[in-house]
Amino acid sequence: RQIEELKNNGHSSTAKMEILKDLRPSCTNDILHFEASGTYEECSNDLFRHNITDYLSEASPSTDSRNMYQRMTSYGWDWKGLTSYRWRLSSRNSLEMDFEYEHKKSKDNNSLFALHKLSGWDCSHQIGLLPSQEDLLDVLDANNSRYLQIQENRYNGKLIYCYEFGEGHKNTKLIITLPFKYDDKHLRLLQNTTDTLVKRTIAVPDVTVAFSHQNIERTGYSYDVSYQCEHNMPSLINLVNIHDDSNPLLTTHGNSNLKNTVNHMFSGNLYWLPSLLLDDNFSLSYSINRDMVAMSALYNKTTGRMDITPRNVNGNNDLRMELKSNVYLKRDRSSLFSNNLSFDWNNSADYSGTDFSEVSQRSLVHNFNIKENLTYSIMSKNTKCHLDLIAYMYCYHSTSSRLNFERINSYDFGGKCNLSVELPWNMNLQTDITSVSRRGYNYDEMNEDEYLWNMTLSKSFGEKIKIQLEADDILGQRKNVYRFVNAQARTETFYNNIRRYGMLHFIWKIN
Repeated sequence: RQIEELKNNGHSSTAKMEILKDLRPSCTNDILHFEASGTYEECSNDLFRHNITDYLSEASPSTDSRNMYQRMTSYGWDWKGLTSYRWRLSSRNSLEMDFEYEHKKSKDNNSLFALHKLSGWDCSHQIGLLPSQEDLLDVLDANNSRYLQIQENRYNGKLIYCYEFGEGHKNTKLIITLPFKYDDKHLRLLQNTTDTLVKRTIAVPDVTVAFSHQNIERTGYSYDVSYQCEHNMPSLINLVNIHDDSNPLLTTHGNSNLKNTVNHMFSGNLYWLPSLLLDDNFSLSYSINRDMVAMSALYNKTTGRMDITPRNVNGNNDLRMELKSNVYLKRDRSSLFSNNLSFDWNNSADYSGTDFSEVSQRSLVHNFNIKENLTYSIMSKNTKCHLDLIAYMYCYHSTSSRLNFERINSYDFGGKCNLSVELPWNMNLQTDITSVSRRGYNYDEMNEDEYLWNMTLSKSFGEKIKIQLEADDILGQRKNVYRFVNAQARTETFYNNIRRYGMLHFIWKIN
């Protein structure tokens, strides 16, 4: 069992300058484009942490209490320049060439101090206080402090060919993009007595192909399909063995053998407008991730410690389908019935286990999510009153062949009512009521019903001044609930938020 109390003090600042310019040579439709920018960022944070870990073994219960202070400072800059030229080869064909250069450099200093090693500075001491500078240096945790310097030079070229014909309501377009990237990155790590330098270079071509067709006047259809292939270098921080065991239950490692990742993305969209009172939109996307960087987790049941190591893994694929349909019940479009149905399939792959044999085997979890939203909207003829009635249901289903995995079947359902009314004397009333019912969660307190009611009343004085009274969560039941399932774990979390409150706004539009 672990309890943490955190206090974070800090600041950050950013400055940026950007220049854009287009030139059009005379007597041509060509475009010459220039772009340059520079960004500087700095950040400083003081993080105080009280960490109490209770080991609840019946044979030898014990407590690990740590009062830690972490001083983090970083700064960096980013310079970028881009130029492109577009040739209009004919009325249907155009060619564009882009070249971009970017230089980035950052420095991070992370110093950790074990305040609990000082007499009287355990977790009962007030959080956020510091001892003298001399005492502070005596308890520097050199093994978990580090200095990082990262430098990156990127050279990106791109060749874009576009073929298009037709105009107005009927046109067809084909775009083929051939990017080429050359990235050169350097990382230097200073930690305790070690000085590590890591270099990684990637030089690969990518490709993007997109085709679209539109045939819509008053009715009709349109569709588009695309494919994209992209290569990326893993974060250099994962290539070095940064030692960090400041958390007694967690130790992180590095992996110098990580490969570059490859992502394949297929997508398509179909829009159909059979009449002015009916339209449908269907979209589909599928992605394949090769050599994705995952965090392998080895859990020691005896000590409770988790060892985290980045590894390449295959099998992380995603499929999403969505259908949106709108039916206008009246010719003046004052009433609408809409349906939004979506299906998500996610194949999550990772490495995790309680011994080296188990953690060496790839773990797979299949997640299926179905979401349905039915909406009825009506608006008064003078457009001063607008009402939405919504019914929804979200279903979550997860399966896996891994040991001790319990099949998950949970669902959320409920309804919503949104009302907006324009009142006399330049006043406006907005209110919404939402019901949420959760079932099938592992934690019983999350399987409950929740009702939310918000209201806003505003009055305008001309175009520039407005007074607004807001009442949020009038029934005092708001919670935020999150469910996350991947190849390593199932996590169910709920947060108690600031609940019932009222707020008076004075709004002045200067221009």
